[in-house]
Amino acid sequence: MASIYGLRAVVDRAVDVTTKTAMIGFTRAVARETAAQNITCNATPSIEERIARRVAFLCGPDDGSDVTGAAISIDGGWSAT
Repeated sequence: MASIYGLRAVVDRAVDVTTKTAMIGFTRAVARETAAQNITCNATPSIEERIARRVAFLCGPDDGSDVTGAAISIDGGWSAT
């Protein structure tokens, strides 16, 4: 699981921003490496109570099957720059 710190720089959070940005980069690399086998890989930086709905969407047979390598944020606009 990623964090919104991977999408937006925050003062006094350099370690968090660095590690979470790396997690999103890793997610994108794995998505590219496994795409030929129809395996998707996505990061879910978000507010905790919304994670279950996002995971259900991404794992669904029709809805999320075309989404891979994405860092999709549902955070009320917090990560908007």
